[in-house]
Amino acid sequence: NSDLTRTVPVNGRFTPRQRQVYDAVLRVVRGSNEILRPGIRPLEYQQQTVEMMERELIGLGLIDAKAANEQGPDKPLVKKYYMHSTSHHLGLDVHDVFPPHEPFAAGMVLTIE
Repeated sequence: NSDLTRTVPVNGRFTPRQRQVYDAVLRVVRGSNEILRPGIRPLEYQQQTVEMMERELIGLGLIDAKAANEQGPDKPLVKKYYMHSTSHHLGLDVHDVFPPHEPFAAGMVLTIE
């Protein structure tokens, strides 16, 4: 079982702003691919991906850099735009569960969303 996410402009062309947002998300997806390796723990992976997303949101002007530096860990500003996890196991169920403190191992199949 699986799920699939695609992003396409309805009329066939992105507006300039849509292109900026699309490219920012694509950079985070590619960066997430680069750090997803055996040995990294899911919580570390998620945190690094959130940090990438935060930098992109600051670059897009959606989050203020000063406010991001002053934010508390209980209410990260990035959650307004990125409220879910980056990945989940893919196996017998669409969203298989995995222990967040155990490192990823070779042969595991994960999504990157």
